[in-house]
Amino acid sequence: MFMNLFDSPLQMFLYCGLASILILSCYTDLSYRMIPNVLTYPTILAALLLQYLSGGLSGFLFSLSGVACGLLIFLVPYLMGGMGAGDVKLMGGVGAVLGPAHTAIALVFIALAGGVFAIGLMLKRRILTETLTGMLYSALLPGYVRENTAKGDKKDGIPYAVAITGGVFLFALYMMKDTVELVVFGI
Repeated sequence: MFMNLFDSPLQMFLYCGLASILILSCYTDLSYRMIPNVLTYPTILAALLLQYLSGGLSGFLFSLSGVACGLLIFLVPYLMGGMGAGDVKLMGGVGAVLGPAHTAIALVFIALAGGVFAIGLMLKRRILTETLTGMLYSALLPGYVRENTAKGDKKDGIPYAVAITGGVFLFALYMMKDTVELVVFGI
């Protein structure tokens, strides 16, 4: 099942709710470096329920497969210590609303937003050159380990809710591009 963005009032409600949760997640991630379960679990449960009410068992399975897709996408980075559990659960909520196909497409935009955000943070922290040099040495010299490899503070990481939010909003704009062209250019 490949649903169109905003194809029903219920879908519009789900996307607006997701947008609100994403904005709140950005706030908590930037302020406290965490995404609380009170935001992620209800998002997943509400999306599962509303998709069921909208599309019956197929709507529920659509949403459930989206949850699985969202969780699996970030499971490996989480297991490697690259992101927190809140980021993974937030992506599960995104998947619950978007479904598996749209979640996979949104991932491209999330990765782009994450890359831009990471470069911006490295520039702000004045560690871009050091980071890129370390990456180059690691790639060219097998077994190379920087002397300062201690795991940094939480504050040194990337508040990835910002990248998830930016990527989902870019995805929504991408999905609405035909509507925007129609309105703006009268096509």
